[in-house]
Amino acid sequence: MKKMLLPAAAVIAALSSSAVYAEGAAVFNETDNAAYTVYADKKGTPISPYIYGINDVSGIAGGRYTVIKQCDVAVSAYNWETNFSNSGAKDGNANDVSLIKGYSSNLWDTPALYTEKLMTHAMRNRIDTRLVTLQMMGRVAADSMGVVSEDDFTSRWDDISFTKNDFYTTKPDPSDSVIYIDEYLSYLVNKYSTASDGGINGYFLDREPDRWDENFPYTGLAPITPDELCSRSADLALTVKTIDGTALVFGPSLSSISGCIDMGTDSVWDKIASGSEYSWFVDYYLAKMKEAGKKNGVRLLDVLDVHYYTAATTPLGTAVIDGKDAYTDAYRMQAVRTLWDQNYTENSVTALQSKQYTPFIPTLQASIRLNYPDTKLSFSEYNFGGGENMSGAIAEAEALGTFAREGVYLACLAPGDVFDYQRAAIDLFTNYDGVGSAFGDTYLPSEGGDQLGALYCAKDKENRLTMVVTNQNQATFKNIKISINSANEYEIDSAYNIDRDTALINELDPDFFYVDGNVLDFAADPESAYMIVLREVEAPPSETEESTTEVTDVTDETEAGSEAAPTESSAPAPSETVSAAAVTEVTEVSEETPAQTEPEPAETTAEVTTAPESVTETEESFTEGTEPVSEEPPKQEVSLILKIIATLLAGCASFGTVYVLLSK
Repeated sequence: MKKMLLPAAAVIAALSSSAVYAEGAAVFNETDNAAYTVYADKKGTPISPYIYGINDVSGIAGGRYTVIKQCDVAVSAYNWETNFSNSGAKDGNANDVSLIKGYSSNLWDTPALYTEKLMTHAMRNRIDTRLVTLQMMGRVAADSMGVVSEDDFTSRWDDISFTKNDFYTTKPDPSDSVIYIDEYLSYLVNKYSTASDGGINGYFLDREPDRWDENFPYTGLAPITPDELCSRSADLALTVKTIDGTALVFGPSLSSISGCIDMGTDSVWDKIASGSEYSWFVDYYLAKMKEAGKKNGVRLLDVLDVHYYTAATTPLGTAVIDGKDAYTDAYRMQAVRTLWDQNYTENSVTALQSKQYTPFIPTLQASIRLNYPDTKLSFSEYNFGGGENMSGAIAEAEALGTFAREGVYLACLAPGDVFDYQRAAIDLFTNYDGVGSAFGDTYLPSEGGDQLGALYCAKDKENRLTMVVTNQNQATFKNIKISINSANEYEIDSAYNIDRDTALINELDPDFFYVDGNVLDFAADPESAYMIVLREVEAPPSETEESTTEVTDVTDETEAGSEAAPTESSAPAPSETVSAAAVTEVTEVSEETPAQTEPEPAETTAEVTTAPESVTETEESFTEGTEPVSEEPPKQEVSLILKIIATLLAGCASFGTVYVLLSK
């Protein structure tokens, strides 16, 4: 391989500094070097294709995603019959049609228009997996007449019921004040088909139930308890499985680590947990869903779903998810570690007070193993912020790499208004070359690195290694050394990175990298993310393939007209099978031998001097046990030299006999 234009160590050292400063405070001491080892020959683990998802928000066009799902606070109050919803406390508690904005008013009475919007966006963006959120809170908006007050709960809301116990209609009656979820499911299946036949792939059991009371204070409903949530979840899941048994059920979509601990009902949860084996609400939820599934004879929860909007803050108190300065950027790139690193504690109330529940992913997976084995894990809404700068791209790339490594089944970014850099990070995994090439589907183990960067490696269907490498240094280059532990030798196939200034993916010249054997070196830019693709070096031709194939003399029997080799003048094509009869007539001897034989007819000579590649193929077929096609046993060949020797000996013997007779 060619050498990259690698800065000398002295140049890198001159560009480096011990720390980056922002707002008068040191962030992190930056590292000059990072070394990784990738174990390319070890058995990898499958990577779910569904971790590259997006929530259905405005501005998603242009990215390559594998999943799309409904995402809005208002979805818990969505009335599928009329398309009315409630905006929630943060947006004025208004009943409106915000979920279907963009549609003409003459379409507002089209049932399930919000889900039609999802399906349209999926089609436009070529997303095959579509997920819908069902209503489980208990009440949905009854009108679109604006702000709802505390005294309006009797007239401004419609009740929901999971089962209608009557005929379903394609044009439901909005005047009956009850919204039926099974009729909603039936409507969707009739319109889009079942999950197994290309319809909606799965359903969420509402959204963030631990925050219903906070988001919708004027429904007139009491805060839901852990037992009530488990009971409603089981009932709605059974409704889903009854209407479409092939669809996946996701739940409970809790809002945070705190929600997973006690649903925000600490005193109620404490009574349930007291003296029990359940360490947090997730344990209890899984156990109850398993119990209900066993009772009804069907698995009721396919995927344990949680939301994760980072709660990390800087030491100055700035929320990482919202901050826009270099100081916040540094902590944003570190915040992903809460998902997987047992040696990391972020600066947040939950992490500091509830350390036993982090790292988050291993804790969730342990709950699944103990309480409802074979349940998958998803983060259907997550965000680390930084969509407008490179720190957001790095955090997103490390989140996706973590999901791949840790065996997460599904993940969907829930971005803010601007997420160009996060979208670029997703594309780095799903479409790095602009024509659909993606991170591999088998995750490979690796080790090494430092706290200011990461490496994630996979093998794709073409047996190439695909590696995403990040550098969190904000001001300095970092020399990256990657050793490929493999019996095979690898070389650069292609490489890409995200442009720090434009959020575009650039293809890099292979000369940027120095490769010596299976060791790759390059200088990573400050705040950078790379996709490096390696392919196996083709093995050189073997000595057998390089040597000139030689043949023996044609036997006297052939000359006399006995069974001859095939006389077709052209050698078999590489894909054809060569007969074993031909094999019996080919022997490796010196090139001089044919010149010592008697001349043969042109056709026979052409066949005997078969091209080397045909002979090699014949040998391979023979060693694989191909049966001879000749009906007669092959004749034994005797070399010309042996014939001459035998003739001389016979002559000598005859001469001796004559001599003896004459002497008498």
